[in-house]
Amino acid sequence: MRTIEQLNTLLEELEKRIRNISTAQSTLAQINAICTYISNVQDYLQELQTTFENHVSECDDYTNDINNLQTQIDAINESINNLISDDETINQIQSKLDELQTELNNFIGNSSAICESLENDISALQSDLGSC
Repeated sequence: MRTIEQLNTLLEELEKRIRNISTAQSTLAQINAICTYISNVQDYLQELQTTFENHVSECDDYTNDINNLQTQIDAINESINNLISDDETINQIQSKLDELQTELNNFIGNSSAICESLENDISALQSDLGSC
């Protein structure tokens, strides 16, 4: 038979083992929680990577659009510079504008004379109509 001291010693050893098991289970739960958090962080980082790649792709598209617009602007500026430096074309345009101005002035002058002539004809017709 065992003595009370031996039983107490055995009981103390069992209590130590139970505490160790309890601590191990607690540590295991903490490690599992840390693994879960790390997995969540990895998922979040993957989402960030995908979003960043999409952003870079969109930036490339914007860069291409900007370069395309710059090319168009450069072509328009070159055309404008060619027009400005082409004095012969400017002189031709100015000559056509002067001709149009002269024709417009002639038309306005002629239309005033025609209106006066029409007013005189209307008055004459009204007089003739009144005498009839």
